[in-house]
Amino acid sequence: MRRFHDRDLRNPARRRRDHRKRARGQAVRQCPLGLSEAFSQVGRVRHRAGGCCRRSRPGLLAGGYRRGERRAAGAQGHRRAGRGRPSRWGGAAQRRHRRPRARHRSAFRRFPAQPSHCGRDARCATGADVTTIRLRINGNLVADEVPPRLSLADFLRERRNLTGTHLGCEHGVCGACTVLVDDAPARSCLVLAVACDDRTVETIEGFAGDPVMTALRRSFHQHHALQCGFCTPAMLITASDLIRRGRAGSEHEIRKGLAGNICRCTGYTNIVTAIAAAAEEIGKEAAHGQ
Repeated sequence: MRRFHDRDLRNPARRRRDHRKRARGQAVRQCPLGLSEAFSQVGRVRHRAGGCCRRSRPGLLAGGYRRGERRAAGAQGHRRAGRGRPSRWGGAAQRRHRRPRARHRSAFRRFPAQPSHCGRDARCATGADVTTIRLRINGNLVADEVPPRLSLADFLRERRNLTGTHLGCEHGVCGACTVLVDDAPARSCLVLAVACDDRTVETIEGFAGDPVMTALRRSFHQHHALQCGFCTPAMLITASDLIRRGRAGSEHEIRKGLAGNICRCTGYTNIVTAIAAAAEEIGKEAAHGQ
């Protein structure tokens, strides 16, 4: 089977095309700034980006090749594809005529990285002053220096490696970043870390031995109340707060309490059922304990 670049295209209509192209081809041969495609390219279908020699604008106006036209010299003479002619090989032929641009994009990557202007704190991108805060996270006393605009969610995830606090919309809408600040649910993406100085923060990692959270996790598993699991940590924290405050007695109360938590998989029915079952179980255990 003959190779692609050696294939002979038998096109009788080629002789009846515009004769000005032949004159333009002669002008290119005489032009010292002619395209590199004007010379022989043995065994090559597509020219390399490094060996490309583009002509200037005056050369183009003088009657040189236009975009979409190529010239290859071989043993059977010069052949040239007509302008606007549909390609037999589809997109492959169009990519062959496309000008190489890789070297222009890579030129920007050769510039060295700019030096950082924040010498006081490498973690501060704006060079702003940092503030020392002291707070209790999941029962542990923590002290750190933070910039004034760092959110509590980023502080928990990046500084304390508590990745159970998820970030979704970062506008306080989805509720995936819900944590407890002084025993009250809060959107950590809207709370600044400096505002939590001398406060208590609880994330999903801090409920390992909590009896209410244990019942909720077991109920979520039994009632298939999670799918992708992205909203589950915030759902569990919110549900735990509802049960502790006695606001999970009915389906209406549970749905109202979960209004600030969005489930991507829209599995609210099973979530509400699981919370109601956990609240009932905890209520029975409390009654037997008394």
